[in-house]
Amino acid sequence: MKLNTKTRETVKGFVFIIMALLLFSVPTFISYHPNNIAGSILVSRSSDIEDKFYRTVIFVAKHDKLKAIGYVINKPKESLKAQEIFDKLDIKPAGYFTNIISGQAYAETFINSKLQKVLQTYWGGPIDEDKFHLIFTDDRYTSGKINYIANTGVKISDDKQAINNILELGDKVRPYKIVMGYAGWGIGQLDQELAQGSWWVIPYDYKTLFTDSSVDLWDNLAENIHYYCCDE
Repeated sequence: MKLNTKTRETVKGFVFIIMALLLFSVPTFISYHPNNIAGSILVSRSSDIEDKFYRTVIFVAKHDKLKAIGYVINKPKESLKAQEIFDKLDIKPAGYFTNIISGQAYAETFINSKLQKVLQTYWGGPIDEDKFHLIFTDDRYTSGKINYIANTGVKISDDKQAINNILELGDKVRPYKIVMGYAGWGIGQLDQELAQGSWWVIPYDYKTLFTDSSVDLWDNLAENIHYYCCDE
């Protein structure tokens, strides 16, 4: 049976749509992990003081069959003045007209006191240790590309210009963490470490992620885990 031109074009259209759907869905299907722990918090069980993850607490941002990504949240790195962070990230403070929060907004020239504000940074992990990441929950920090972590309300962005927004907003918005670098695992690596008992896995908790007492965080979590789980 011969198809007329209009019918052939319709068939071609359907085939194209099906191929497009397969193209975008197959990678997701292949990488899908049935035991995905993204959004959870890892607490290191390592007793080796030479281990780079010794006594670390990590927020897991991504976990599938191909890779896992997380950010160490309890290792303060440097307390830097805003001006030092601008210099380190090679960006400029906001001027008279700056794209702040959303769209074009008038912004006063940053006064010296703002540039002298001290911001805490954290060692996020051994990969790309000079790369900036912002962990936050308030959308006003950035209108750039955002990675939304399911079931937590947590957002992560690499938008360096968010530093301008942090200074402009001050204490008007919810907490944030500036981390430099990240922790990464290849195919099956995190699953293997979990099977070996290298980590405790605990549910996401807002206060844990954004605590000001990060230095004591590992001790507090380990003590609670031992108390409730009787884990030796």
